[in-house]
Amino acid sequence: MVHGHDNHQEHDDGHGGWWPRHVAHHGEDHFHYVRNHLIVTEAELPRVERLLAGTVRIQERHEDRRLGLVLLGLDEHDVERRPVPGLVDQLHEGWEQEVVPQAVPNHVFGPCTHLHINASSPEPTDWAPNPLPPLDQPGQPGEGVTVALLDTGFDEDPEHSWFGGRVTGDPEGPVTDRFGRLLPNAGHGTFVAGVVARHAPGARVLVKRVFDDDGIVDDWTAATTLADLADADDPVHIVNMSIGAYARRDRGMLACDRAIGYAKYRRPELVMVAAAGNERTGRPCFPAADKRVFGVASVEQVGDDVWRRASFSNYGWWVDACAPGVNLLSTFLDYEGPVVPFHELDEHFVQDDLHDECGALLPHAGEMKTLTFRRTARWTGTSFSAPLVVAAIAKRAGDELSLGRPTAAALAAAVGEVLTAPRLRRLHNLGTLVDPEPYA
Repeated sequence: MVHGHDNHQEHDDGHGGWWPRHVAHHGEDHFHYVRNHLIVTEAELPRVERLLAGTVRIQERHEDRRLGLVLLGLDEHDVERRPVPGLVDQLHEGWEQEVVPQAVPNHVFGPCTHLHINASSPEPTDWAPNPLPPLDQPGQPGEGVTVALLDTGFDEDPEHSWFGGRVTGDPEGPVTDRFGRLLPNAGHGTFVAGVVARHAPGARVLVKRVFDDDGIVDDWTAATTLADLADADDPVHIVNMSIGAYARRDRGMLACDRAIGYAKYRRPELVMVAAAGNERTGRPCFPAADKRVFGVASVEQVGDDVWRRASFSNYGWWVDACAPGVNLLSTFLDYEGPVVPFHELDEHFVQDDLHDECGALLPHAGEMKTLTFRRTARWTGTSFSAPLVVAAIAKRAGDELSLGRPTAAALAAAVGEVLTAPRLRRLHNLGTLVDPEPYA
């Protein structure tokens, strides 16, 4: 019986000490998951409970009837002896002659999927965005469109407001680890919100915080948040998910799979966009690889109308679009101090005695370099290519709405004009090239 290799059993020194204890890594299949969680369909729950009886104790149950799923919280001591991937394998083996069980780990989207290859972290910059026009000024690109971000939240100090009321939702601020270093995803949502606002200032942006204070978001949290958006009285038209991870046997995330289906059932016109990931691999990264979602890779311009895949970007048959993703400028936090990972490492970094495997400067390496951010930053990654595509769709949809077209027709037309029309330029394994001009 295969119980699965769990090589994040001890975290105190791994990843510089900032990877949270409740997250584990399955080394053979390379995916991350919540150590003591199991997601099960309602239909299979009684069977799972019988098979786990006397082996692993169930301590918590969280049900979501919309998704037809139950999140089981397992006893932490029991899963130390029997890691969840092994339990899932066991359940599959036990039902091999009957039915493939719907019982899976609670996959995790986390910093390493964004940082492993290119060690991308925000860089300070003196750049400042041009002021945006008043929100009530008519005719702005994206007017009438609401964009939701599943992200870290956003930071808008009323005394230093640039968004001008365009962005609402969950707040965020600097989050540091136990060594006083800014965590890898801190400021991520603020940056993404700025990308949308710079290119489609007429759009309203709603930021839903799905990351916890460790910079981690799991399948269950992302899925239930997406379902909540689909149920909201105020309709959301486009959802940006600058999150991504690999799944057990590349079969996707069960909760997000159900939530995407639920969202399309509740809001058939809803457009969903996700980042393709930054590990320069063709392996499907979810939710971008779900074909009900538009997956976005990163490119960079290397000549007059000459584009190539950014060195870090994922790619493949499952990618639908690509947009610039190298050294983008946007809004950020007001922060002064060290950052995880060490910001000056390049893509050829090899782990040494001073840095962990993700490039973070270890505490014993000496004084950490202080970086100063004043609400803007330079950043690289598919996380920031995705909102460029979102902004392009929002701009086109706003144009269609201004002509009096119904919302569903306007969104469909926008997707066609930006992503799917046969005349559009496409790059091999990268999809349709999208390169919108910033408004500010």
